[in-house]
Amino acid sequence: MEHRMKKLLSPVTLILALLLVSCGAKGPTTDINLILGDFQFTPAEFVVPAGQEISFTAVNNGAVVHNFVVMKLGTDAGSVFEDEDQSN
Repeated sequence: MEHRMKKLLSPVTLILALLLVSCGAKGPTTDINLILGDFQFTPAEFVVPAGQEISFTAVNNGAVVHNFVVMKLGTDAGSVFEDEDQSN
């Protein structure tokens, strides 16, 4: 019985070790904490290296409801939004 238990524990231990390694930390992440006020963002801009994972948190401390859009680099906001949105 003891020999059988040792044979069973080895594969189980190996599987658990592989699961732990596969669940390990990935590459570096960039934390972005955005504070929204009335018609302002802090920080006003931020840069994330290409391909890097980000953690994004936005908190609205103002009275105005904000829309936040992430656009592809080089996209002109004027081509995406209506004319009435540009003045807002």
